[in-house]
Amino acid sequence: MKQEEVNGNHKRAQDRYLRRIRLEMVDAFIVGTVLFRLGYKSDSALQKGGQMYRHILVPLDGSELAECVLPHVKTIAVGCNVVKVTLVRGVAPLHIRGGMEVRIPPEERQRLEKQSIDTARNYLEKLVESLKDTDIAAQSEVLYGDVVDKILDYANNNEADLIVIATHGRSGVSRWVWGSIADRILRAACVPVLMIRAPGCIPGI
Repeated sequence: MKQEEVNGNHKRAQDRYLRRIRLEMVDAFIVGTVLFRLGYKSDSALQKGGQMYRHILVPLDGSELAECVLPHVKTIAVGCNVVKVTLVRGVAPLHIRGGMEVRIPPEERQRLEKQSIDTARNYLEKLVESLKDTDIAAQSEVLYGDVVDKILDYANNNEADLIVIATHGRSGVSRWVWGSIADRILRAACVPVLMIRAPGCIPGI
């Protein structure tokens, strides 16, 4: 296939994706600076004859609200011929959870942290299994430590070129609230970030 045809195919995939985003703007929104960064990333990739997105990183917190991003991830992955999708869940050490020191005997802390890691791993593996009915190459990773730092480090070290994450839910607040994990990822990430509003969100919150 000639290079012009390859670029043409990627350009058409880009146009289809952007049209879908515009149609679904009620359910999903992109902060203005992120939309600009998405366009810049796409142009850069196309100029090199590459794909718009090759590796999508999807942080999850174990809630149904966070999982609302998965249909969007599927659409982007299929429409843009994404090579890999990685679902991640962070597990913070007990002594820094909630920003407060938790005094627990070392043996008990180790047991509880292992339990949290195993729970997170099982949760992600089930979601990866649910993606096997598509052609998406999905994998999972449990990240232990400060959740935001670990997500950003993983994105940088594993060449993720898009992060997709959920925001507010029906109650107006999820476990990932503005000013917390989602907001910190948006502000600090070196790659484009797509933020999805969960169905039933409260306008203005």
